[in-house]
Amino acid sequence: MTRGEFGTSRHGSNHFKGERLGKIRTRELYRAQQYHGITPERIYFFGIMDGSVEFNKNAINLVKKYLESENPDIIFAPEPINT
Repeated sequence: MTRGEFGTSRHGSNHFKGERLGKIRTRELYRAQQYHGITPERIYFFGIMDGSVEFNKNAINLVKKYLESENPDIIFAPEPINT
């Protein structure tokens, strides 16, 4: 749902957080998808900033619409620590 803009726990890494880290994480994802044979068209971000995904009707509808269109066999998701 996000590009991982705040996905680091490394101490003293605040200068990476935000847009810079989002670009790094996006680049990492595109490199990994090539390794796994996934085409770039299959990568989709919801346009939500990392750390600000709200558990509300809008977020649920975004995920529901996406899942209905993709009809996946399996879903991997993070631990919902903050929900």
